[in-house]
Amino acid sequence: MPPHRTRRTMQVHSSAGVPPPNIRSVPFTETSQRLPWSHKYLYSAQQGVQGVQGVQDARKRAEMIITEISAECTKLLGTHHNTRILLRKEEEEKAKLETQMQYLVYCLQAAEQRAWRLEERVNTLEVEVASRNAERSPRDPTTVP
Repeated sequence: MPPHRTRRTMQVHSSAGVPPPNIRSVPFTETSQRLPWSHKYLYSAQQGVQGVQGVQDARKRAEMIITEISAECTKLLGTHHNTRILLRKEEEEKAKLETQMQYLVYCLQAAEQRAWRLEERVNTLEVEVASRNAERSPRDPTTVP
């Protein structure tokens, strides 16, 4: 509702005998009957001061709460940022370790292949030595037939 209509409505209520908010009635006396409406209802100075003080206190509390929430958000964002940095470093380290592990697996497989080839070579040489020994044994003059 536009402000000008609100004011008119308040005026209508005021003329209807409904006091505006924050207004206290003057105690009923014979003279108060003769006073105009505007003089019957007076704003309480104490209520006004308390109202202003209450608004100021509420504003200070709201500002404090906003400051605390802002600090907490900043702290959480900082923690989140630090966590992301740590995660990225851990992922890089993990990738590096996986690369090293793949290289070590490759080296192990190559070493196993060389070991198999050496074992085959040793077996071949043992067979050759055994066959040479078998050939030399009958010819050896020290052996008795």
